[in-house]
Amino acid sequence: RQSPTVRLPSEDKPSLTLRLPSEDRQSPTVRLRREDKQLPALSARPNSSSEETQQFVMLSQPAMLAKPLMQLDALEAEALRERQIHAEDATRHRKLFKDSKMTDEEQCTEDEQFVDCVGTARNEACNRLRLVCKGTCKLAEGAPMTLPCSELHPPPVFFGRAHTESEEMAASPHSSKQGCLSFQRELCPPLNLSYMDHTQQSKVHAHCGKYVQLERNLQENTRFCGKRELRLNPCWTEAGTTFCLPHLYILGEMKCGTTSLYTLLLKHPRLLPPRTKEPRFLQQGRFQQTNIARYSINFMETARRRDAITFDASPVHLRSQFARLWLSRFLPETKLIVLVRNPVQRTYSHWKMGTDWLQSKCSSQEKKAILSPIMPLLTFEAVSERSLMMLIYNKCKKILGHSSGAAVGFNYLRFIEQPLANIQSGINSTFGLCLQKEDAELTHSFLPELSSQWPPRDLDVQLQRGKREAGQCSEMMLLPPSTVSKSATYAVELEKWAMIFPKRQLKVINTDDFSTSAQRVMNDTFRFLGLQPVDIGKKSRFCVRGKAGVMDVLHATDNSIAIGDKTSMRAEEKLKVGDCASDPAESHTSSQGAEYHNIPPRLEARLRRYFAPHNRRLYRFLGRDLGW
Repeated sequence: RQSPTVRLPSEDKPSLTLRLPSEDRQSPTVRLRREDKQLPALSARPNSSSEETQQFVMLSQPAMLAKPLMQLDALEAEALRERQIHAEDATRHRKLFKDSKMTDEEQCTEDEQFVDCVGTARNEACNRLRLVCKGTCKLAEGAPMTLPCSELHPPPVFFGRAHTESEEMAASPHSSKQGCLSFQRELCPPLNLSYMDHTQQSKVHAHCGKYVQLERNLQENTRFCGKRELRLNPCWTEAGTTFCLPHLYILGEMKCGTTSLYTLLLKHPRLLPPRTKEPRFLQQGRFQQTNIARYSINFMETARRRDAITFDASPVHLRSQFARLWLSRFLPETKLIVLVRNPVQRTYSHWKMGTDWLQSKCSSQEKKAILSPIMPLLTFEAVSERSLMMLIYNKCKKILGHSSGAAVGFNYLRFIEQPLANIQSGINSTFGLCLQKEDAELTHSFLPELSSQWPPRDLDVQLQRGKREAGQCSEMMLLPPSTVSKSATYAVELEKWAMIFPKRQLKVINTDDFSTSAQRVMNDTFRFLGLQPVDIGKKSRFCVRGKAGVMDVLHATDNSIAIGDKTSMRAEEKLKVGDCASDPAESHTSSQGAEYHNIPPRLEARLRRYFAPHNRRLYRFLGRDLGW
């Protein structure tokens, strides 16, 4: 690229032009003029003389300039360039938005894929659209976002957010509704939550639920309190203290190599980890209990280093509506990475983790006795086939217009049309024919259950107890159909994110590439983050050992904490990452050079048939075939 050029003003030519280099477009031009005497002076660096420094004010975006233009260092120029590219994307998006000729219904349908129904409607359609979009216009239950009725067509809040105001916005009183998001409010929940007993935790959650809501039901122009700093990582100075949020979010999917990516990112000297690997701020249940002050505690180390960049590696955000709403509203410039893995292999890894947790958390003889009747339903083959049957079952219910809820967990699957005299009448019913069309062999294997002939009453009582224990001990990892469904929805979730964020901010990584070309993948990733590549070494696969330091502790069951025991495992303990242990007898090397689990051929073929259309949808999104 050509170096940026700055033309200084002369006595008879008071204007200058600054050209910022960019990769894929013409260099943007920013007009400046010499500072007028009536304007407040901009402070110079402590190590330079303000009398000798010519100061200028940027007219087009004054808030982006926190000091004299001629004193901008490399980090500030890096941040300016990133903001300029984002501003161009925002301008282009607003033009497309304004020029669209959608009907009111189409506009709202489109908006349901976006954020909070802001800027979507003409005055005459506004009230009707508010009703249609109400279900998608929430950041928390009971806190609908505002749909302004204005002919001015305000731009969608997820682009062009006012992050760079030059004047600091002060926080509201702690106990009142917040006019901006303050980093200095009372931490909810407190850091010592793991020391509390059940009664104390219940009181904390009751308090935090109401306290956190004060910063949820916000106006569309709400921003963070304080003043945005001019650095690549998003940071703010509030009342003299710096607070930061992530520059990058690893959205997931879980069991797709997030720990390996987390470890390899930390090979770069400018990348710093969060306090816990998975803060999970934007996860359903946690979002309603956690305020921004508590979340920002995870990034205090980054706040102390001006050149540092940090990230959030919570693999639960890919399918989180809260994450899409909140990030597009408050961090629209953030970088997003999604890891995808061969779906059959991810399914096995998901089941294996649930099985490991089950064995470690329910190892007593009493627990084993309770689990014994349900253990035949917890093998990989049993969990996979029940998950597949459940997904087919739910699909047929939707096709035939049955309004009852989706089947999940170990709830028994029954033919919809009741009463039915026998198996034959059920299999020949409209619902039974739909199931057979999807997978006849699998449907016939479930006929005793579908026709209410299984389980017998005495076994049913035992299974009910076993189901509860299996869910708790495996941390819900063994409950169908998530074992399979999370492997099938990469494309669906990616499409939702791509409708909000430009693709230049979204990077998809195939987990297999870590095994075959890890250095190339990480070079691309570092450049994606605006960093120079570094050597990552030869190892590319890493796994977490234990659960210490993985998540922030919000509930008694998090991280297997023993309530009230100060010597128990806590989120403050250091994350332990090591090699991924695998049994050579249970794995093999794929044709692409990645390590794969051995799976019974018949079951693997069934899973691959189910995943095939979902894989094709992903390939269309990526523009390449991953060979799954």
